[in-house]
Amino acid sequence: MAVATGLRHPSSGALTNVGTWGAYYGSSSFAAGNPNASHLAFGSGEVYPLGSAHRALALSVRCVQN
Repeated sequence: MAVATGLRHPSSGALTNVGTWGAYYGSSSFAAGNPNASHLAFGSGEVYPLGSAHRALALSVRCVQN
């Protein structure tokens, strides 16, 4: 089970939504210079399997071994 890690607020830098919402950056990257990255998000009984999040949100990275 993934942990609801929350995220960093893009303006204040404060950690928010810890324990209620979580997201992890994916391994897919966008074009060079694009400020967004693919991510998996979940919270409140919902899962968003492929989204786009600004890198400034400082989401967690979940490492997996092949």
